[in-house]
Amino acid sequence: MTHLRQIMLEELRRRNYAGSTIQIYIHTVGHFSRHLHRSPDQLGPEQICQYQAALFTRWKLSTNTVIQRLAALRFFLCVAISAPVYPHQIARKARGRASGGSLTIFAGGSMAVSGITGAG
Repeated sequence: MTHLRQIMLEELRRRNYAGSTIQIYIHTVGHFSRHLHRSPDQLGPEQICQYQAALFTRWKLSTNTVIQRLAALRFFLCVAISAPVYPHQIARKARGRASGGSLTIFAGGSMAVSGITGAG
């Protein structure tokens, strides 16, 4: 087990995250790292935007799944390794939207995704 993975596991367990959430978060950070061929601690908001685009276009994931994946990356960067990245630089679900609402993109403003809603 890598040092970064161990740190993330410890932080997730310390915060009493559910086992399924821990599993998804660990998988997401590994997938993110493999997709960009670099250690996850060397990646930041711009790479997250690239990864987010791939989640929608290449892997055709639902909005809610992408939101969960972005939450995992936000946790890794902001909590597990305390990277100098502010949470608002990473896309979030727009507040006040119904479930399956649009995403708001902050990182560099290089990408916009809107009007994607889930069907009940």
